[in-house]
Amino acid sequence: MEGFRYRNDMGATLAPDFFKSFPPTAVMERNLVWDTGMFEWFGQGFFDRLQLNQPLQILNNQDVNMPAIGTFHNQNGILEYVGLSQRNGQQCAVIDYRAFLNPVQLAMSGMTMQARSDYWGEIWVSLATKQIEYATINEEVNGELKLPGQDAAQPLSVFRVGSFEPVAGK
Repeated sequence: MEGFRYRNDMGATLAPDFFKSFPPTAVMERNLVWDTGMFEWFGQGFFDRLQLNQPLQILNNQDVNMPAIGTFHNQNGILEYVGLSQRNGQQCAVIDYRAFLNPVQLAMSGMTMQARSDYWGEIWVSLATKQIEYATINEEVNGELKLPGQDAAQPLSVFRVGSFEPVAGK
């Protein structure tokens, strides 16, 4: 992904031809792009609707088609403005997000996966600029994976942790 540049537009990044130069199995690389879009959409797109300590339900029963990979079904996404803090010299709103029990199905290159994803984290949004100053993601995926040539699916358990922050000087 070194040098990969794009305009962050969730609709565009989910278009069938957006990742045409990526190998079909580059799922984690695609996730980096989609996670960035999610941080900005959650942190900026709903900012004006958030009230301190009041959960806001979003993404209720929404399918996300991941072209050439599969489908992710968001069950019940929640955003919650939980307080203020400082980050990168900015006064920031701290927003928790969470979505649990999300079915995910993948089918590519002869591999299939039936699983459940639970994800959660925090987004720090500058009150002055509305830019994302920092964000975290935690995701646990549990299910079954069947690889080409296997007769039966195998148990799958993946836990990933990530953070997002501005690159200095950019």
